[in-house]
Amino acid sequence: MITKTICRMIPVVAMALFVCSCNNNNNNDPTQDGNQVDFVTVKSITNAGTSFEVQKEGDSPVATLITSKKLSEGIKVGQRILLRYFPANGRPYTSGNITPTGYMTIYGSGDPVAVKKSEDVGGFASEDVIIEICQRAGKYVNVAARFT
Repeated sequence: MITKTICRMIPVVAMALFVCSCNNNNNNDPTQDGNQVDFVTVKSITNAGTSFEVQKEGDSPVATLITSKKLSEGIKVGQRILLRYFPANGRPYTSGNITPTGYMTIYGSGDPVAVKKSEDVGGFASEDVIIEICQRAGKYVNVAARFT
């Protein structure tokens, strides 16, 4: 009986391995179209544009990203944001010009952690939280999470 079950499972496992290994050319990188999404620090804002600092992970080198676009008035120097952009040189995490395609402010942004009372966050404990990203980049810990 066990041998019969194993013999039936071999084709299923073989097909699963075949299907999973079909795209083994590393083209499934989400940045293949050149679009990057990174946690960045706003370094400067001038009439000429905005510059950002980005660090891939750990103690990797810091790169300076520059754009001629000025972000909205609510963005301040030193603030952390999530930036979507195209690097002009096509290489992520290298200093140079970029074309920003979007950004969003993030909770925290370098601010001290807010103290809340349990009644202020009533339903929070009843929802599942999925951590999408948890990574150190220099002196920052970047965390992206979502509720289910």
